[in-house]
Amino acid sequence: MKLPILLALSCYAYGVIAQDLDASLLSSRLKEIKQSIGIDHLQEEFNKLPFTTKTGNGTKLLADIQDKLAASLVRFKNVLDAVKDEVFQNENRFTTQTTLPHCCAKPGTYVYDPKIQKRACVTRSPSSSSDAKYPHNTVSDIMKTQYDQNKNVLWQHYGTLEGVSIIYPSTYWNDCYNYDPRFRSAFAATASPKDKDVVILIDSSSSMKQISGVTSKSKMIIAKEAARTVIETLNPNDRVAVISFSSGVTVPTGDPNHDCYKDTLSFASKTNIDKLQEFVSLYIQESNTGNTNFENVLIKAFTYLGSTNDNVDVSTRDQVILFLTDGGSNEGRDPREVISDENAKLQNRVIMFTYLLGPGATNEMKQQLREMATQAKSRWSYGNIREGHFTYVDQNQHGRLSMELATFYVHLHVPSRHVNTNQVFSIPYVDPFSERGRYFIFYPMRFDESNITVSRFNL
Repeated sequence: MKLPILLALSCYAYGVIAQDLDASLLSSRLKEIKQSIGIDHLQEEFNKLPFTTKTGNGTKLLADIQDKLAASLVRFKNVLDAVKDEVFQNENRFTTQTTLPHCCAKPGTYVYDPKIQKRACVTRSPSSSSDAKYPHNTVSDIMKTQYDQNKNVLWQHYGTLEGVSIIYPSTYWNDCYNYDPRFRSAFAATASPKDKDVVILIDSSSSMKQISGVTSKSKMIIAKEAARTVIETLNPNDRVAVISFSSGVTVPTGDPNHDCYKDTLSFASKTNIDKLQEFVSLYIQESNTGNTNFENVLIKAFTYLGSTNDNVDVSTRDQVILFLTDGGSNEGRDPREVISDENAKLQNRVIMFTYLLGPGATNEMKQQLREMATQAKSRWSYGNIREGHFTYVDQNQHGRLSMELATFYVHLHVPSRHVNTNQVFSIPYVDPFSERGRYFIFYPMRFDESNITVSRFNL
């Protein structure tokens, strides 16, 4: 086989016509160029290379590829196993302090070069509590060993439900101080592996104009921030809808070519996420009425969840309503009865999560929202009732609303203690550390009811 050669010549010869060219001279010069750049030598070396004639047996080729991929995945699993074992062996040595460097302390001019990295670095979300704990520092040594022995492993990341991250190799990235592993769709998909259908309901009655416990932000502003965080947390196999409500309901209208947002769940693709984020940011506004009708918005939410798609098997999905308000219903039917009637049509498969913003919430309001979450008036004869979760967010906790709403998934499917044996191999996500698309492999792990962690690396 001859090596292909591409030679580009740029000629600027004024007053020269083709018949004046000396073909022999040109040929001689081209041979000299070929010899000078070593083409003949390269050809000789190329001819020495061994080769195997491939047959047209596609089945065998596919089997070979499958075997090699399986072997690679086993090696990658061993990387996670090593980190997981180190973490659990030292779980009694978790502390609120660490001697590992903080990722955010790196200068902005830092250039990533894994060859010179010696240690991991840590981050802690600004919404983490002061008693959030770090794993023992020896996890850094294990990560380095696995990195050195596995050339296809680019990053290793250990994140916790408390908002703590350990990252190897140590690096700095934009917006490091605001990084929170819990709000990454890949983290959520691992902590709760089942695909989800999520309908977000946001109270837009006039009381949401009141100032929140977060400086210079109204209740509506923090509610919208929380809704946007939930949307960003979803993975592309999840489906989502957003509704605002007071006495009536407001839904996205989309555009003339895409009006499905007003009555159909949308897969959480980038295009759909962008449209729903725009709706939340620009079109959800406080109304001028103080009336709040839970009945209308609940019926609309269940309509979304009951919308059909021949390509989606809802029996394999978690269907969830996230209901955010700052008060009780003062119009329409009892919302607990509405939930009972509407969920019965869907074999009770929908789970309710309710969030009540203080201050000013009465015990009666709290009881109503709590019983909406537990579905106190639903009937078992229509299917098993999956209780959701009620969260009261007092004014001094308003800064945690995004975290409370976006981590609803921890109440769905909690991995068994220590480790779920099923790893999660992700679709490509944009790596926040290098801002490039990567594949990730994850392990969901758990220490107790309140501390779920995810160990991952990316390829």
